[in-house]
Amino acid sequence: MVKKPKILVVGSLSMDLTVSTLRFPSSGETVLGCGFSAAAGGKGANQAVQAARLGASVTMVGKVGQDSFGQKVIESVRNSGVDVSHLLRSSEASTAVANVLLEVTPDHTANRI
Repeated sequence: MVKKPKILVVGSLSMDLTVSTLRFPSSGETVLGCGFSAAAGGKGANQAVQAARLGASVTMVGKVGQDSFGQKVIESVRNSGVDVSHLLRSSEASTAVANVLLEVTPDHTANRI
């Protein structure tokens, strides 16, 4: 029987707010979005979730705020099979937010964070 690898991830967790648009705006220009999503992210959280999906036993260490984004991030990471018992909730700082602009065109997709 093959043992599951045990992985400890120490890193960032955030709420990714992604807006899709048909083209990136120029400086000072406003363009309409054609899609929006809010999802858990962060370099550490993304690595932890992917390792768990590949079958590893993963524990995540990090910190989020005591806000609704923090709760949603914790729930999402936990639901992906990651042990979140070592995540801290801060009353002094908000959960990190990444504003992502995604350009969707027929021949490619690019992003700006």
